[in-house]
Amino acid sequence: MPAMLKSLIRHRTFLSLVTLVVLWGGFTAFQQVIAPSRLDPALRQAMTKEETIGRIAVDLSFTPEDFHINYLQQYGVVAGVSGKTIFLVQVPRNEVRQLSELYWIKSIRLADQ
Repeated sequence: MPAMLKSLIRHRTFLSLVTLVVLWGGFTAFQQVIAPSRLDPALRQAMTKEETIGRIAVDLSFTPEDFHINYLQQYGVVAGVSGKTIFLVQVPRNEVRQLSELYWIKSIRLADQ
């Protein structure tokens, strides 16, 4: 291995960059593995039958702020907030899957009609 390459690999900047890439990749992989467990079984069943889910409840571990409500609007129409739950309507099933990967989402379930 050339001396210049060894020097580059041992440099703090390179080691820091590799560490960040590994941490980010691990976090992303963890989110994708844990995401299905955030979906309620009834919602998972509805997702196999329907392209768009009519009304879902997104449960958080904290009281949502304007940021969270506005952010969830990209996934569906916000129909209301009650305590730690945000209600969304007309959510495409692929968006429900993406929503379940957000680390600050506790669970997602079908909302009572």
